[in-house]
Amino acid sequence: MEQEKLKILNNLLSNFVSYSQDFEDFILYYIFYDTPKGFYIDVGAHDPTYFSVTKSFYDRGWKGINIDPIPEKYLLFKKYRPRDINLQLAAGNLEGNTTFKVDGLVSSLLYNKKDNYSKIVKISVKTMKNICRTYIPKEIKINFCKIDVESAEKYVLLGYDFVNYRPNVFCIESLTNNNNIPEYKEWEDILIKNDFEFAYQFKRNRFYYDKRIRKMKNKFYKLDYYIKKFYYKLKFKKKIK
Repeated sequence: MEQEKLKILNNLLSNFVSYSQDFEDFILYYIFYDTPKGFYIDVGAHDPTYFSVTKSFYDRGWKGINIDPIPEKYLLFKKYRPRDINLQLAAGNLEGNTTFKVDGLVSSLLYNKKDNYSKIVKISVKTMKNICRTYIPKEIKINFCKIDVESAEKYVLLGYDFVNYRPNVFCIESLTNNNNIPEYKEWEDILIKNDFEFAYQFKRNRFYYDKRIRKMKNKFYKLDYYIKKFYYKLKFKKKIK
């Protein structure tokens, strides 16, 4: 039985199509490959396809919430992710309105960056606590929550409701894009205090699992092996398409 399970897993991973920037979707798929229809939260969703962590899951029948403040991106999500809940706003620790800086593919809340950006967008800010209360029924299980908000991850976590809306796994960007300075020390204690434990890091992202679910720790077993086996093969495959 175990050999057959490994054979199925190996076949699924070898045919996986990755859309994400740093193989996040592959890692999450390895963890949840045996979940046919799950639920995700993507904070800083960016695009429904390009550098998307959730497209491969959506294509497999999953659904979830995509959060991104850029108007053009919101329209793309509405067009290409009709099954999802798509929100044009930012997630933070306080609710209100603020301004957002955009420059090409990069964007950031004004209070968090000092760079000169080409476009300023006025946006609404909501806490994850209220976003989840509004859009997620209590019976829905959140499989994973990915957060990539250009150094504002701490504010997203400060506004999260860890009592009622616990994902099995958090995938969080932990390095800045420009200088690869680790930032997780600014927010990791929030996860630890709420019974999430660090499990894995690959490139810019760190993965944490819910300690209250015992089997989740084992989900990361042999992940190093499969990344070494498939990363360059699938990366090359994606590049030549």
